[in-house]
Amino acid sequence: MDDTLNIQDFQLWNLANKLYFFDGKHYTKIKDWKENKIISFFKFFITSKGENKYIIQKALASFVEFALLGIISNRQVLNLLIDETNDTEGIFIQLERLKSLFLFYELEPISIIEIFEKNVNNDQVEIKSESLFCLGLIHFLNANKENNEKRIQEENRKKYFIFQNILSMC
Repeated sequence: MDDTLNIQDFQLWNLANKLYFFDGKHYTKIKDWKENKIISFFKFFITSKGENKYIIQKALASFVEFALLGIISNRQVLNLLIDETNDTEGIFIQLERLKSLFLFYELEPISIIEIFEKNVNNDQVEIKSESLFCLGLIHFLNANKENNEKRIQEENRKKYFIFQNILSMC
């Protein structure tokens, strides 16, 4: 990507420049923008119906990365992951969404668990197994937080059955 490429005209970028931006992580060009401008930049790619699915996936991963780096608020990412991308097409985009949701589990546990539980019944085996895997990890994390031995055993039992369910799909 040419350094003279105007970042404000990202709607006009060709596929090669978009790929180069997201794969090359040229975030120095936008990291000093105001938060709302960064958010609209990423949301443009993530919510565009006609955008290349790989670009959407890379933009979503980058958006989450910006939140993890503290450049944008976690709430903005959660809004996008929970409300705005639940019907996004593409298995790999949904897998990226599920993986990202797990990273923010403790901020919105009830909503995130509901999303994973809903996706356990998904027709796509990849989405189903990712949801089961994340639920298993959540039960593992919950078991590690417990001080009550009976509760720990209950969480471990849930985790065991979830992971067995994943193995039975293979």
